[in-house]
Amino acid sequence: MFAKLLPVLLATAHIASAHFRLQYPFWRGDSFEGEASQWTWPCAGVDQTESANNRTQWPLSGGSVRIFGSHPWALTYVNLGVGNNVTSFNITLLDNFNQTGNGTFCISQLGAAVLEELGVQEGTNATLQVIQTSHSGSALYNCADITFSNQAQPLTGEECTNSTGVGGIQIANVGTTTTSEGGASTTDSSTAASATAGAAVAVGVPGFVVSVAAVGFGLMLGL
Repeated sequence: MFAKLLPVLLATAHIASAHFRLQYPFWRGDSFEGEASQWTWPCAGVDQTESANNRTQWPLSGGSVRIFGSHPWALTYVNLGVGNNVTSFNITLLDNFNQTGNGTFCISQLGAAVLEELGVQEGTNATLQVIQTSHSGSALYNCADITFSNQAQPLTGEECTNSTGVGGIQIANVGTTTTSEGGASTTDSSTAASATAGAAVAVGVPGFVVSVAAVGFGLMLGL
């Protein structure tokens, strides 16, 4: 009987582990507990609370996002909704980024150009929605409630370090070219370049630039 159940138990364990944790900004609630499910749009079935203590202070010039992933790769998106009780995440901060490797993946600064264009103000409440889509095509969701603050700073140093072998690549059109200048990749508006722990590259994609820093500095995406 146990021999028959073992494959089922292993499959169940794999499904349970094939999720991700939103470590920073701190998620609005543990999406592994109770009735929560990361399969549930838009925020894993975790309701927003009115408590100010459940909001992370996030820089007006863009802040850090750190996740712990369990997929060998996952298309990753970060969206923003502005307001006290967000129902629409209609602002894209990160689009079509393939996060690779199991472990901690950190973007040290995200959304600078977008937030400048929006003109976000001190004390504005908002919610970040992080989505990961794996090889199965199913999307996983987590959310973090934030308050924009001039006093907040992006994570630095050991706070924003990728695990060994963890990095990513911007998804872009096939057939474009990449050149190298001064040790960093420079590309046109539809080029993809890889980013792994210990490497430093710059990626040009439509509307923004992705800069990937070395181990100890995580990733910086100036958007």
